[in-house]
Amino acid sequence: IGIQETLRALCESFQIKIPFQIPVSSQSILRLAKLLRVEMGPWEKYCIEHPNMTYTTINPNDINKDAAFPDIQRLLADVRRHS
Repeated sequence: IGIQETLRALCESFQIKIPFQIPVSSQSILRLAKLLRVEMGPWEKYCIEHPNMTYTTINPNDINKDAAFPDIQRLLADVRRHS
C-alpha cells in the first residue's frame, strides 16, 4: 500500500477532504535541508532519494490463515467503530 492510497483511504473513512498536495522533488528537499542546516543521517537521505520503495509482504490468506483486516478500508472501519 502506498502513501497516496493510505491518505485517500484515511480521508474517505473519516469524511475529510483530501488536502492539497504540492509535488516536491527529492533534490529540492535535500537542498532545503542543507540550507536550513538540518542534520540528516544516511537512512533519511536514502529514503528521500528513493521515495518509492516496495516490500514483499505476506498476506495471512497465503498461509491459510484468516486476515482480520485484509485491506486498509476494513481496518479503518474497525477503528471508527471502536472510537
